Amino acid sequence: MIAFSGLRPVVVVTQVVLTFGAAQLAGVAAAGHYQQDQVNTAEASIASADQAFDAQAQRVMADGTPQASVDPVVAMHKRLQADAVPSSNFFIDRLRIDALNKRAADTQALTRQLAATETQVEVTFHQQLQAAIKALRDQVDAAKAA
Repeated sequence: MIAFSGLRPVVVVTQVVLTFGAAQLAGVAAAGHYQQDQVNTAEASIASADQAFDAQAQRVMADGTPQASVDPVVAMHKRLQADAVPSSNFFIDRLRIDALNKRAADTQALTRQLAATETQVEVTFHQQLQAAIKALRDQVDAAKAA
């Protein structure tokens, strides 16, 4: 019985060490799963933003916005897509996740810029139309007076 009593602290310490180790492994696995979920979510956001950008570019062109007005924004989007996203260097890598989220946000901003470009072109065309109508009216009035 004396020998068994001497082993009890060793057994307890061993159980504590094993429990702590198992908890650490579970934490590492959960962190890895969390990061992969974050990467997957960010990549899905990028894909969705790219699709929205492409749809907006096609709609803007179909609505009559000149190619010269759309090309600079499309070129920025192509450069954004060509930029490499940092690869994962650590088990938990916030830089990669942040870079992916930034790319999605930048693509969404370019989509809004396309819409703003279309609006600006429409305003310019409207102003040109109003100036042409005014010039025509002035000519009609001058012709009537003659």
